[in-house]
Amino acid sequence: MQKTILTIAMATLCLFFKALSQDKAVDITAKGIQIGQYIPNVKFEEIHNYKTKTASIADFQGKLLILDFWATWCGSCVNAIPEMEKLQKQFDGKVQFLSVSYEPKETVIPFLKRLHKGKPSMIPQVTGDKSLSKFFPHIYLPHFVWIGKDGKVRAVTDMIDVTAANIEKMLSSEGEVLLREKKDMRMKYDKNKPLLVNGNGGDGSQLIYHSTLSGYIEGMKSSRNLAPPDSAFGNRLTLSNCPAIWFFKLAFSDGYPTFFPDNRVLLEVKEPEKIYPSEEIRYSDWLKTPGNGYCYQLQVPKSLKDNFYPILQEDLRRIFPQYRGSVEKRKVKCMVLVLLPGADLLKTKHRTEQPEERFSSKGFHIKNSFMGAFIDRIQIEYQRFSKIPFLDHTGYLDRLDMDVEADLRNVESMNQGLKKYNLQWVEKEVELPMLVIRDKQ
Repeated sequence: MQKTILTIAMATLCLFFKALSQDKAVDITAKGIQIGQYIPNVKFEEIHNYKTKTASIADFQGKLLILDFWATWCGSCVNAIPEMEKLQKQFDGKVQFLSVSYEPKETVIPFLKRLHKGKPSMIPQVTGDKSLSKFFPHIYLPHFVWIGKDGKVRAVTDMIDVTAANIEKMLSSEGEVLLREKKDMRMKYDKNKPLLVNGNGGDGSQLIYHSTLSGYIEGMKSSRNLAPPDSAFGNRLTLSNCPAIWFFKLAFSDGYPTFFPDNRVLLEVKEPEKIYPSEEIRYSDWLKTPGNGYCYQLQVPKSLKDNFYPILQEDLRRIFPQYRGSVEKRKVKCMVLVLLPGADLLKTKHRTEQPEERFSSKGFHIKNSFMGAFIDRIQIEYQRFSKIPFLDHTGYLDRLDMDVEADLRNVESMNQGLKKYNLQWVEKEVELPMLVIRDKQ
């Protein structure tokens, strides 16, 4: 029976990928096991924090089983773990959460140990998954599948619907419980070609300049892409399903590396929720609301590369006439890296060798490179959700070597690791160029 279902699932996926080649948005989740259908007795070869080393779906029958598909790199997934632990404790004996990751145990288990800080977890963990994700295909994480006591799929949701109230409803009714169904839409789209050209809307062979704007497009991934200048297309910027704030970040980024991060943006408007949603609102729903999410492309010939950002700002004044953007110096609280008194412990011992830069959440290795390599990764990746900027105030311009073991998402942990190089993060008020968005007077 299980082999038959797996064959059907694989055949369905083949049809899905064929459909994906068409110019229509396709719901990937619709190609797996659906609500109301039974899940086969899948066996887990790698299960941790469980009474046995292997298990199967049948071992959890008699309880409401909630599968949580997640990954260590997914910030929303990691933020959801404490809430799931709380719900597991609240409904223990009636509900069983089961975390499922395609990542290997060598990645997942050490990550969870650091996350839980030695505290026991109530949730079993499946690693190296290859079976469940085939039965429940998806794109975006976290992805939750609710399975009833009888092995029948009862809901497919995202994290916002995994609540005590919804679990109570599911436990108290063996009939239909209407939860918002998570649908992962995907449309064929080539970000390396202009929007609406050659599969996106024409071949573009004679295209010299264009500026295109549309509302939210179902199935297109939310992304920003600033292509390097080339002779064929000149300068090209593409925003797909993005809020207004991203237009301003990029339009005023000339002279600033890449773009202004959130902690370098000040919203001085009466209705900030029209530029960026509050945390209480589902982001995807907010984007779909008319006037919130946009698709845009600006392409100018290479000869106009010096006018690229002024043209973008002119477009901005037309697209969002109710706002004005500017770059202004403001005093703001920052986290700055300083060099403490003492000997130079940074200077490279490998000046004739190729530079090396390796980073992970557990630390980093830099050889024969510069301080900027460290600062950029901290600001852009490991502290990207920080409310305050991270800056380099060391004044150290020479090539350097550093090997540090630390949680790069935690300032205190970083300071412990940086101590051996006489480096320290300190909080300080600094005058910085800030992107200010205000209502038009």
